[in-house]
Amino acid sequence: VVTVGALRSGRYNASGDDELADYSSRGPTEMGFVKPDLLVPGSRTIAPMPQSSTLATSAPDERTVAVATVDLKIGAFAGRQEYGQLSGTSMAAAQVSGVVALMLQANPGLTNDEVKGRLLATARPASDPDTGQLRYSVWEQGAGLLDARAAILGTTTERANQG
Repeated sequence: VVTVGALRSGRYNASGDDELADYSSRGPTEMGFVKPDLLVPGSRTIAPMPQSSTLATSAPDERTVAVATVDLKIGAFAGRQEYGQLSGTSMAAAQVSGVVALMLQANPGLTNDEVKGRLLATARPASDPDTGQLRYSVWEQGAGLLDARAAILGTTTERANQG
C-alpha cells in the first residue's frame, strides 16, 4: 500500500510556492505508520473524464477544459474525449499508479515491496532552500515529493517494509 498526499502548485497560491493542499491527509495512521508515504501535485489536475460518467454529468461546466478526438489504433475508434480539471488525493494517487506502471515496464522483476522502497528512496523532501529545514513534518509529507524520473530509472531494490 502506498498512501499519497497532495501539493498545490505555487501558481495557484498567493505565496508563489508549492504548498501542502488543505485536503491532503496527514498521519500517523491508527497503527502509528507514517502517512502519507509521499506527495504528488494534486490540484487542478487534467485527466480524461468520460462524458457518460456521473462525475462528468454532475461537474460544473468550467471543469471541462478540453475536448479531443481520440483514436487509440487498437480496434474501435474511441471518438470524442472530454478532459476535466479536478483536485484531490485521488488525482495524485492516479499519477503514482502511472509512475509505478512505468517502473514495472522498465523493471518487471520488482516486487511490490521494492516498488514502494524505490518510490520512497527517490522522493525529495520539501525543504526551505535557504535554511535546509523541512517545510513539512514527516507526518505531512512522508518521504517527500515523488521524483518520477528517479523512480523509473533508479536501480535501488531497497524494500520499504522492513520488520
